[in-house]
Amino acid sequence: MNNHPVNFLIIVTFVFFITNQVMKKIYFTKIDPLLFVALHSSLVVSSVLYEAAHIKQNLVLLVLLMHFSFLSGLIITHLLSPYNYLLNISKSQNRLKNSAIRRAMFMLCFLYIIYGTVIWLKFGLLIFADDPEYYKLQFAAGGLGFISRIAAAVILPLFFLIILDWEKCSWRCRIIPIITLILAVASSGKSILIQFIIIGLIVSVYKTKVLREKAYQSYAKLALFGVLAIGFAMFVLYLAYGDALNSDGQLIFLSFFLERISTAPGLGLVTYLQNMSYFDGILKGDVYRYIWNYLIVPIMAPLRLVEYVPTVGREIGIYITGAEDYGPNPTFYGEGFVYFGVLFGWFYAFAIGCLISILRYLAVTAGVMLSPIVGALVFAYLYFALLALSTDFLVFMAMISSYSFFIFVVYICLIFMRIVKVATK
Repeated sequence: MNNHPVNFLIIVTFVFFITNQVMKKIYFTKIDPLLFVALHSSLVVSSVLYEAAHIKQNLVLLVLLMHFSFLSGLIITHLLSPYNYLLNISKSQNRLKNSAIRRAMFMLCFLYIIYGTVIWLKFGLLIFADDPEYYKLQFAAGGLGFISRIAAAVILPLFFLIILDWEKCSWRCRIIPIITLILAVASSGKSILIQFIIIGLIVSVYKTKVLREKAYQSYAKLALFGVLAIGFAMFVLYLAYGDALNSDGQLIFLSFFLERISTAPGLGLVTYLQNMSYFDGILKGDVYRYIWNYLIVPIMAPLRLVEYVPTVGREIGIYITGAEDYGPNPTFYGEGFVYFGVLFGWFYAFAIGCLISILRYLAVTAGVMLSPIVGALVFAYLYFALLALSTDFLVFMAMISSYSFFIFVVYICLIFMRIVKVATK
């Protein structure tokens, strides 16, 4: 097939339509956050199909088998999960008081404002930086890793609480959250608005499955916010790369942007499949190395208990860029090939699908069974974590340690606020 961008769009549309139609059977809401799992996995598979002429045909078929196994694990585990049991629990147990939401929201706002201000004073506005993640890693060095991990964990539940309480919040109470959001955009770069959309959908699921409220969703509104988020990302990319990419006009930049949003999710997997012998000689993957690299290191390394080790994404990044850059990660399809081989890679994809469904059930269970604020925070974490599974398993595992620190800090703050409240009576 001729490698024309139109062909890629046709392939993506076809693969996404089938994937989304299968996954819609388990959506909790009309527009479910799993939409992003469907989109990302479709982009990865489509990239392989797009480059099929340069990849061995048996490997292309194996990727399709892995995709089918992933969807099967997702659906089968969902059907076996006892969601009906949760529906029988009294609705009154799940009510959140607006005052409690607001206290937690303001506490997180102040935590993030401190972090964002320090980042801004040290590095300037990261929104205009070529690589905001690089500066965040620089900030995390020299004993500041603890603060950085707390801040990384704060932004997700903070957005969650702001969206959850926004309609019932007065304009006076919205001032601090608005300042926090502006600072988050300035200190986190171009992807923050897309995260905002994802967390908005997570809030809809929380209202529907935990609070038992009706959550209004509109395809038109989602499309509008999506266009704004992508437009914002284009603008920031142009500011960062535009002058370096073109001198004769902006068409080169536009093609660069389209290439990034279309092929980047599958670039790591395509690169690996085209150069398997090279990477296998370096990575020497097996199940024991997978357990160490992906289950132990992401949790222990931030605590400086073990050393970071080269992973699939890092080696592919070195191969593509010639420097020790991160990614692009080949996602669970590539990790399945590397660590479990062509015979059992499909089973790994099936297990990832199962794990996503299990985490969805645990998220709803936590929201229903735990205390309102803690349950809401755990729900937000688990739901965002399960979305990370389809893009980057390392990020998913690293979130465990980040969020553990975060929950500990929140718990201490809540105890302190309770003591102050009792003392002032």
